[in-house]
Amino acid sequence: MLVGNPWPLINPWRTLFDSFSARARAGRPEPKRFQPYPARVGAWPAVGLLLGFYWFELIFPFSATPAVLGILIVLYSAVTWAGMAAYGPEAWLANVDPFYRVFDLFSRFAPLAPAKASGPEPALVLRPYAAQLLQSGQAHVSVAVACFVIAMLAGVLFDGLLGSGHWTTVENAVHTLDPKLGDVGWILVQTAGFLILWLAVLGLFLLTCALMAATAGGGIGTLDYARAFAATLIPIAVGYHFAHTFSYILIQGQAIVPLISDPFGLGWDVFGTRDYKIDIMVMSTKTAWYLAVGAIVTGHSVSVYLAHVAAD
Repeated sequence: MLVGNPWPLINPWRTLFDSFSARARAGRPEPKRFQPYPARVGAWPAVGLLLGFYWFELIFPFSATPAVLGILIVLYSAVTWAGMAAYGPEAWLANVDPFYRVFDLFSRFAPLAPAKASGPEPALVLRPYAAQLLQSGQAHVSVAVACFVIAMLAGVLFDGLLGSGHWTTVENAVHTLDPKLGDVGWILVQTAGFLILWLAVLGLFLLTCALMAATAGGGIGTLDYARAFAATLIPIAVGYHFAHTFSYILIQGQAIVPLISDPFGLGWDVFGTRDYKIDIMVMSTKTAWYLAVGAIVTGHSVSVYLAHVAAD
């Protein structure tokens, strides 16, 4: 969001796929030809998988269980490698992998971007923040990507909603209707709440686009406006995600220090950092609050500016 996109370099699925593909092609006169990715499907699989990821993170009660995480990673890896083998890594990752898409959209806000270089080393270009969001060929996205951007907003909004008094009110109302609601029932309630929130934000966005189309005329439809203005919402997503995760990364991110010495919980102390204690005062609550509010206000301000530019 704030620097550039490292995912193409650190993506473990792409790295392993390229490594084994290179070995498999050794000695062959011509590499395997990939079949074309179905255009009608587009990026809709990435939308579904992003919603599924948020559901697993925020609602599924066993999301932090190592065995469950391991099984899901193995399954996701198998599907990803099979898809890349069939359709090619570029087409599969761009349309199906939600992590690839999230990094790509956030990095369009960032000031650093790769550029074609004459030498063997990759080059970077420096640009103003959010400049690529209105760049020719990047400003208009598909309807699926527009829904993906809304899902990015809905995920972090629902995470905040779960810890608010508003959600407590919803839970109290549900408890009044069914005092003996079981765990499965509460999962269904939260799932419904998440989907309703996503559809509500998406509906408001499309309603605004419909009003714009009706007001402006000229034969430009609602979905055309949605495709043109979806990218202008990315700064809001940047602001929300920064506000929501920055202090969490600073504090909980310190857990990597003891894990470096004892990654499997076997009592190792390889680098002498096993007993490191997380410093919760690395950032004061006041500083975190100001950063969060500043990020949200800045994100909305940039988004409004981009929307005005896009409208012109």
